Amino acid sequence: MNEQEFKGLLGESLTELLINNQIDIYKKVIRDIRIPTENGNTTQIDNILITTKGIFVIENKNWNAIVKNDPNGNWYEIAGGKRIDLNQNPIQQNKYHIDNLKKVLGKENDNLFFSIIVLGYNATKDLDIDEEKENVKIIHIYKITNTIINVLLSTDEILLSHEEIDQIYLKLKQYDLVQTQ
Repeated sequence: MNEQEFKGLLGESLTELLINNQIDIYKKVIRDIRIPTENGNTTQIDNILITTKGIFVIENKNWNAIVKNDPNGNWYEIAGGKRIDLNQNPIQQNKYHIDNLKKVLGKENDNLFFSIIVLGYNATKDLDIDEEKENVKIIHIYKITNTIINVLLSTDEILLSHEEIDQIYLKLKQYDLVQTQ
């Protein structure tokens, strides 16, 4: 495991720990799954939280510098005064995750899914993005539980029963990388 993979594992594990210990509702949490895509490949999802009010798809980016984006949608860090291009646009990455998750689950309801991008504790967010328009929350790791709780409190609509949560969880567990490592 290289340093980047180790940092990713730490971020995913911390997100899972915070959700499990600080959100006291009926829920299921899955970390690090690889689901199939239409083209026969797979896509790796860091964390999924399944609740009665929806499914949270969480992409962890353990970036701890100034995080910026350019007009072309490219993301980069400014560290030590230098621009470091980041491999992927995490908003597009999570949209891809959600699109494939919808297909795997047979659930096309857009209101069922929430996209969250989690940045490192020391990241400075300097992004030109309309989070509401993009239907995403871009937050620091220490805001993960408050962000989820605020989303949960923002609606009274129940979208999934406990039985449906359990069914989705069991379906997704077959793709669980943590269990198979």
